[in-house]
Amino acid sequence: SVTMALGAMTLARKDAIVTRLTAIEELASMDILCSDKTGTLTLNKLSIDPITIFTVNGYQQKDVLIDGALAARIENNEPIDLCVHDNCPEKDSIWEDYELLHYVPFDPVNKRTIAKLKHKRTGKIIRTCKGAPWVVYEMDVNRDEIAGTVKAKINEFASRGYRALGVARAEDGDVELDQLKWKMVGLIPLFDPPRVDSGDTIREANRLGIDVKMITGDQLAIGVETCRQLGIPSDISTTEFFSYNSGKSSDQIDELVEQCDGFAEVFPEHKYEIVKRLQQRDHVVGMTGDGVNDAPALKKADIGIAVDDATDAARAASDIVLRSPGLSVIIDAIIASRMIFQRMKNYAIYSIAMTVRIVFTFGLLTTLYNWYFPAIIIVILAVLNDGTVMTIAKDNVKPSPQPDSWNLREVFSTAIVLGLWLTVSTVVIFHIAYRTTAMTELHLEDYSVVSLMDAANAAHPKFGLDWWDANKCVWPQTFHKSDDFTKMLNTTCAALTEPTAAAECYCDVLADRQAKLRGFVYITVSVTGQATIFITRTRRFFWEDKPANIVMFAFFFAQLVATIIGKVGFNGYPSSRAAFEGCSWGYVALAWVWSAIWFAPMDLIKMFVRYCLTHDLSMTYNRTAFTTTINAGHPSGRYSRAATAPHRALRYGSVGGASFRRSSKLRTFSGM
Repeated sequence: SVTMALGAMTLARKDAIVTRLTAIEELASMDILCSDKTGTLTLNKLSIDPITIFTVNGYQQKDVLIDGALAARIENNEPIDLCVHDNCPEKDSIWEDYELLHYVPFDPVNKRTIAKLKHKRTGKIIRTCKGAPWVVYEMDVNRDEIAGTVKAKINEFASRGYRALGVARAEDGDVELDQLKWKMVGLIPLFDPPRVDSGDTIREANRLGIDVKMITGDQLAIGVETCRQLGIPSDISTTEFFSYNSGKSSDQIDELVEQCDGFAEVFPEHKYEIVKRLQQRDHVVGMTGDGVNDAPALKKADIGIAVDDATDAARAASDIVLRSPGLSVIIDAIIASRMIFQRMKNYAIYSIAMTVRIVFTFGLLTTLYNWYFPAIIIVILAVLNDGTVMTIAKDNVKPSPQPDSWNLREVFSTAIVLGLWLTVSTVVIFHIAYRTTAMTELHLEDYSVVSLMDAANAAHPKFGLDWWDANKCVWPQTFHKSDDFTKMLNTTCAALTEPTAAAECYCDVLADRQAKLRGFVYITVSVTGQATIFITRTRRFFWEDKPANIVMFAFFFAQLVATIIGKVGFNGYPSSRAAFEGCSWGYVALAWVWSAIWFAPMDLIKMFVRYCLTHDLSMTYNRTAFTTTINAGHPSGRYSRAATAPHRALRYGSVGGASFRRSSKLRTFSGM
């Protein structure tokens, strides 16, 4: 949660506001982004070339602009309305002659606006309309006569990347809409230039393993021309194959949706369908949108992204809200989210490894050696550990070059092996210190129970062989303190002639040795444990990727505190059975040296585990986007491999045993 919260703050600095924290994880896993054309890939700054305005039915170019301006509402700040109004030659005086009686705003289904107007001098009531060219064309009472020229001009505009805006007029007075006899006035070519960085941004997204699909309500030819101007693949399709009479099965439609580079002539319901079918193909889908009609698709997508200037409905349905226009801010957010994901994965491996280590280490010491570790030290260990781990949220990481996913088999396997390795390191050094006399050969203080038993047998041979059993010691509630346990062992205990009193004396000496041994074990567990963070934070050797300064500081500060605690101890607290005393400086040095020895091969162990699972010894992230892995939060729980560019550009193929061919020719405006 800390990592994602800090990550959300980082994304906010990049003008991406996160409304759902888990969206950060899903953004890192996204492999397909469905992007609006207008305003995202283009500037949404429309312009008109008055010379290219097309007229029909005997109207003039000026009439087209005037009627278009009358059908616009500039107070809504809608780009098309503003563009048409600003290019009208009589924009400053047009409303001196007309009074607006009623206005029908644009909606994505009818794709038109209609203004009901009254001429102030004559009182004549007229209506003007602007909208999609094929919609306005169908309204013309003489459409059969102008069909050839209108269709040809619309296709010409589209091939040049112009969006044609149809304008019509009706002068039948105050009658119902279905009784009007509309006449098409002409076509206004609108040019929306692509963003300078859109092409490079899309190519960068492809490099990151993300397939960007352009979605637009414009004609197919406009979409293809926009792709050409951006320098990106132009395998664009219309959504006509979604219809029931398309003759294609559901699997074939899913295949087409996955393979296309984009979609043109899209209605709002198609956006939802596109997202749903891509998710059925096991993709993690991002969707951009700005309008009320985009809300269902934004809600359906794994990552809904409301672009700059989106409506409140779109923002409410989205997981991420952008504050800057264009696609580049999304790429910045993707890179940032992948860095956050890496930190979360590093944290997961480290936390699991430490859990395994703590559980197995102290479980084995208790069951095999009847040796207890005070709970207060476990708490201190956890506090210092958590303080250090929190700095992972600020660590230096490299984002994956491909979409990320939770490969739980690798995460758990690596963590468990590292945890068991650390467990062995602690158990081995404990056994050497507690069950052998090897430490005396290093001129260190003797903490061994074996030497204590030998001393007891040597001092009291009359009590019989192995008369004293350390496992039968009765531990008092209060730790028995002595200034010199060595003197106590050699004089006081040896001088006792009664077996029970002698046994209690040796138990006191044993309690002292165990108390000091706890200080040594604590330093060993703390140093080797927290040093593992440098192993889990990178796929390479730990020295090749420099950690953040705050991580280094937190580690050394925590180990300084742990070393002081292990050296000073708690003066026998909390009880005789689990007393905690400080060990000698020799044992402090040994704890650090022993930790370094067992830390050294951990990189090789990590790489060996990865090789056993993936047969890959590379020290960089795989170039494959997804294999069959588990991802928390994704509905299907698995991903398929991301489609490559050659697959996306496929024009011939077979789906479900049925052959199909996707025409490389542009679909022209015909058959209206």
